[in-house]
Amino acid sequence: MGLSRVGLFTSSLACACLVACASGSTPPVTAIHPASGAASASPGAGATASPGAGATATASAAPTATGATQAPTATPISSPTATPAPTPVPTATLAVVACSTALQEFALANPGPHALTVGPDKNLWYTQQFQTASGVGDLIGSITTSGTVEAQITTPIDDANVHGLVTGPDGNLWFTSVTTNQVGFTTPAGQLTLYPVPTQSSLPTGITVGPDGALWFTEEKGNQIGRVTLDGHFTEFPLQTAKASPLDIVTGPDGNLWFTEANVGQIGRMTPTGILAEIPIMASGASFLPIPFGITVGPDGNLWYANNGNATIGGVTTGGEILGPYAIPWSGNGNAIATPIGIAAGPDGNLWFTDQSGRIGISSTSGTMTSVSLPGVGISGAPNSLPDGITEGPDGNMWFTQENGFIGTIACGSSGPSTSRAPHRFETTRRR
Repeated sequence: MGLSRVGLFTSSLACACLVACASGSTPPVTAIHPASGAASASPGAGATASPGAGATATASAAPTATGATQAPTATPISSPTATPAPTPVPTATLAVVACSTALQEFALANPGPHALTVGPDKNLWYTQQFQTASGVGDLIGSITTSGTVEAQITTPIDDANVHGLVTGPDGNLWFTSVTTNQVGFTTPAGQLTLYPVPTQSSLPTGITVGPDGALWFTEEKGNQIGRVTLDGHFTEFPLQTAKASPLDIVTGPDGNLWFTEANVGQIGRMTPTGILAEIPIMASGASFLPIPFGITVGPDGNLWYANNGNATIGGVTTGGEILGPYAIPWSGNGNAIATPIGIAAGPDGNLWFTDQSGRIGISSTSGTMTSVSLPGVGISGAPNSLPDGITEGPDGNMWFTQENGFIGTIACGSSGPSTSRAPHRFETTRRR
C-alpha cells in the first residue's frame, strides 16, 4: 500500500473537521448497520465533477483540461451483509512466522519519511517532510534495495506536507499534498505537475490506483472520496457520515474502493460509479471507539486495517462480514500501548504492520502475532523509531519508513536474527 497510508488524523482529534460534505446532492448511499444486518439506500443526484483547472507544473507544463468530467451514473449493486463485530479476542499467542527477523536500516539525511511504494524503476519511493533552516521542506525520494538514495525531488512550496504516494498506471509517482490541497505527480526524472483539488481545504491524504485507471484519494477534512484522471479532471463523492475523516484507501479484489473512516470507526466501500457503503467496526464491549488508519488487501482476499484506537488488527470481507478484531499482545502489560498505523500483505501470507510504539508487527489472518523491535531514538529521546508506511519490496522483503529518519527492511527467507544500521545522525520532533 501506499497509507498505503496515514498519519494526519492526529490533527483531526485536536480539532473537528469543519466540512461535513461538499455542497450539492450526494450519490446513492448504502448504510450498513451490523447490529441489525439491514441495509438501506438513499438516492441522490450524483457526485460533483470539475476539471483540474489551474494545474501548475515545474519543468514541464501541466496537461490542459478540456472540460468537466460528467458525474458518473450510479449502478445498483447487491448490498453486502454485515455481521455484529465480536469482542476482541484475548491476548493472541505469539508465534514464529516464515520471514526472519533479520533487520537492516538505512539512514536518510533528514527525518520524516512517511508513505512508501514500489516505483516503476523497482526502487522504493517515499514521501518526506522535515525541518530546514528556513522552515519545513518536503521531498519525494527513492532508495534502492541495496540502500543507496537515488532521487531527492523537492516540492516547490515549503510545508506542502506531501503525504500519500502510489505508482500510477502512467509510470509516474502520484502523491497528495495536504497543506496545499493538491494532488500531483512526479516523473522518476523529477518533473512535477500539481492539480488543485476542487474542494478548498479538503486535506487530501491517502491515494491509490482505482480499477478504472484513475487515481482515487481521500479528503480527510472535505469528508469526500476524490477521483482524478491522468489529465487532471476531478470528481468528488461526499460521504454520508459527517466528519468521518477518511484516511487510507485501497482498491479491493471486488473492483471497489475501500477506505478507513478514522473519526467514526467505520470502513467505507465505494463502487467506481460512486455508490457508497459504510461498515461500523465497533466491537461489542469495546472501551474505545476504533480509529482505523491503514488498510490493505490481505493474502486471503479480505480487507484488513490497523486499528490505532483499540490496538487491534481487524478485517472486513468484501461481503461486509467483520473479521476479528485481534488484540495486539504486546500492547500494555508493562510495555507501551501499541499504536498500529500502516499495514500491508507480506510474501509469507501474513499481515505486516507498523506500530509506533517502536515495532514491526506480524499477524496471521487468524490473529496469531509476533513482532520485531526497532532501535532508534524518538520523541524526547525515548526508544522509539516511529515506523509508519510499509510495503512489500521488489526483492520480496518487507520495507518500511521510520519517522526518525531511516528506511528499514526485514528479510523474508533469510535465516537468523540480526540487526544492521548506519549511525544515527539526528534527533527528531514529531510533526502531525
